[in-house]
Amino acid sequence: GIDILEKVVVFRLDHSLSDGLRLLRVASDLLRNTSDNTQPTVGALRKLFANKSLRQRPSIFRLASDFFKALLLDRILLTENAPLFHSRGSLLPQGARIHAGRTIASVRQLKMLCKNTGATINDILICALSAAMTTFVHGDQTNKKQTTRALLAVAAPLIEKKNNLLGDLFNNFVMPSLDLPILDQTYSSRSERLKTTKARLNSLKSSTVAFWMVKIASLLESIGAEALLTESQLRLFSKHSCVISNVPGYDLPVSLAGQQVLQFQTFFPNIITQILFLSYNGQVTMTISAAPDFAYPVQQLLDRVAFEISDWFAQEHNSSSSGSSASMNKAPDSSSSLFSVCS
Repeated sequence: GIDILEKVVVFRLDHSLSDGLRLLRVASDLLRNTSDNTQPTVGALRKLFANKSLRQRPSIFRLASDFFKALLLDRILLTENAPLFHSRGSLLPQGARIHAGRTIASVRQLKMLCKNTGATINDILICALSAAMTTFVHGDQTNKKQTTRALLAVAAPLIEKKNNLLGDLFNNFVMPSLDLPILDQTYSSRSERLKTTKARLNSLKSSTVAFWMVKIASLLESIGAEALLTESQLRLFSKHSCVISNVPGYDLPVSLAGQQVLQFQTFFPNIITQILFLSYNGQVTMTISAAPDFAYPVQQLLDRVAFEISDWFAQEHNSSSSGSSASMNKAPDSSSSLFSVCS
């Protein structure tokens, strides 16, 4: 047989250049579809750029209420009493980060779960992640008022500008705050946890708080109040366990310099733990960047999320089919995992 030599290509970019979705568009200039050598596209980008406005116009009262909440959010949010991967009200120490990643599911599995439950892929991923996180929460598991939060990195709509590289390279996203449905004694079944997840994410979709936060940040920068802005943002981050991003990637296999890309994994050494989902060629990978002290639980969390989705898929498949699906009740092969410590 023919030996296939697999190599890892690392691109290191500063996040100040652009957000993930727009970097994907720029990366398309370097890649080609393996099947026909054409430039690859991301379906989600077309939808993003086509969405020029919010679906519903909020009332003046809602806008005003959200503005004041955004202005004071870093102070009115209580400190988490059930944080993940760090102590209460703290940020990760400067220095090295641990990076780990693996394939957690197929796009087919996620779409089937969406069809059977009426949920979105984001709903499914957040629900599965929250269930897996239960094992790693610090605090009293009997306290139903425990709080574990995440900041969600969500790309904002933008009208597409063709042949404008400088226009492509910039950040345009918001980061709403989400209380994660973690504790098992509160959410005794997947359906209950999913119901709560959907309700909270739907609530964020109608909120303008995150958009006001971006506007306020721009105003503070324009008047030279960077120190005040930095203090506020650090305080806000310290009240969240992680940042979660879901970046839809290329639907078809792509090639770089004539060689097929087998998998994409993206890592970002943030000031709190960073979790990122990225789809490519029918598979979804999950990566985590955290402090080195959490090497063991980070790898465990990846495996738990993979098993949660696999087991959920098997349960839904069994309920809708009389055939045997025992072979599906297995987490994706962890041989696709990547684990490293970088400074």
